Amino acid sequence: NTRTLSFGDAEHISKNSPRYILSLLSKIDTWNRKEEISHSLTKFLRYNPINEFEPFYESLGLCPPEIPRFLQRDKVLLSDDGLMFENFHVLCYYGIPRSKIGRVYKEAREVFGYENGVLASKLEAYESLGVKKPV
Repeated sequence: NTRTLSFGDAEHISKNSPRYILSLLSKIDTWNRKEEISHSLTKFLRYNPINEFEPFYESLGLCPPEIPRFLQRDKVLLSDDGLMFENFHVLCYYGIPRSKIGRVYKEAREVFGYENGVLASKLEAYESLGVKKPV
């Protein structure tokens, strides 16, 4: 569940998935007072769990119409795909902007399935060949 996300990841996703957030808010009654909106949202999410991959993919720069083709029926929590999330972090720590990682996901999805440590080793090998980390 979302409690496994770091604050930085959660903040990035929430700030960079505006279409998803607007879509979610459109499903609840937002004409109420601020306190009632919170209650309405909590109630909605209790009975309508979200697929965490939708806002995550949008935050990576994928357009909302592209997202459904990447969703998997058996995975709704980011923690359900530990390898993907680990490789995402390797790319982040390497210096790839999060908003550009979606392009890598679209064009070289296999990168996100590498076993633990493989992607980091490959990036180090490229560095030894002269490839430099983004600044």
